[in-house]
Amino acid sequence: MMSNKVPSWSLLLILFLASCQSTTVQRLAKARPAAVSPFLDQRWAMRPMRQRLPFHYVWATTDPRVQNAVASSTELYIAPVDLRYLRPIRKPLVKWEVRNGLIRTRETEMAAELRARIAQAFTRSPRFRLVTAPTKNSVTLALAITELTPTSVKGNAVKLAAKFTVGPLSGLLSVFTKGNIAIEGKFLVSVNGKSESYLQFSDNEKDKMTFYSVRDFQPYEHARVAMNEWGLQLEEFTRTMGNHQVKESSFVTLKPW
Repeated sequence: MMSNKVPSWSLLLILFLASCQSTTVQRLAKARPAAVSPFLDQRWAMRPMRQRLPFHYVWATTDPRVQNAVASSTELYIAPVDLRYLRPIRKPLVKWEVRNGLIRTRETEMAAELRARIAQAFTRSPRFRLVTAPTKNSVTLALAITELTPTSVKGNAVKLAAKFTVGPLSGLLSVFTKGNIAIEGKFLVSVNGKSESYLQFSDNEKDKMTFYSVRDFQPYEHARVAMNEWGLQLEEFTRTMGNHQVKESSFVTLKPW
């Protein structure tokens, strides 16, 4: 019978990682950058810009016409999320679970949720008022999901059991079980009747490190957590000055939900 006692080494490790603010540790433990798709026309010029935004790749215009147009805008329109650049699931275990009906794919549902959760973050924004269609005073936020891998429920059940037997080595199973979601986005504004990019970005997030979480058994809950964090980060970016650093989200959590 499996013991209900959590190994002390696991709690100590999670507590240590949760308190660790090292940028190097953050980058090593978080998801790797996803390839940037043709959704972003400035993808070849994108670079990390962590002094301002914690996303993997960012590009910002230097065109004063575009900058002035955004500065004078007071409204934000969030367009329906684009799924045309979504890549197939690559993890063999998750592919097997999807193929055998153990996990249902929910790309359209997750696209709608991304739009809604980003909008929720802007509901009390002092910078922009949300609108349901573009206006002469609005900036458009266009988004695309490029990767959406569900968390492996079967694999995480095995991993949880292994934590009580093989200890730290069970973490190696995370390579096969963790889900991820990668997005791309761009802020667009009309300048002399032409749509111009103000900012383009891409980011990838995966399941957070934890000893136990109900998210391990909910295939898309990791995506919802990432969506909420992206919304808060983007809202903070739009209402702060260029010398303000939007902080990176943590790669570890003690929350079981």
